[in-house]
Amino acid sequence: MLANSELDGAAGERYRVEVLARHVSRGSRSTTYHLMLDGWGPRVDPGDVAVAREVYELAQPGTHVCVHRGPGALGISWFEVAWCGG
Repeated sequence: MLANSELDGAAGERYRVEVLARHVSRGSRSTTYHLMLDGWGPRVDPGDVAVAREVYELAQPGTHVCVHRGPGALGISWFEVAWCGG
């Protein structure tokens, strides 16, 4: 999967997406940070995505994050979520 996104030379698409909610999942060995995002691109309905802690800490409900979506070098579409200033 790493090669699919890292070797993807296509420009891809960028979306500015509203954060609807956020929550943290804690397991015995890890903590995962989640944002509930409004629909974007091929995702018509709101959905939960795991994000880096840094993005989670900045993203409050009502702010916006940037989603970059690429087609994938192996034909498997991928996306990443980043902070884009609210």
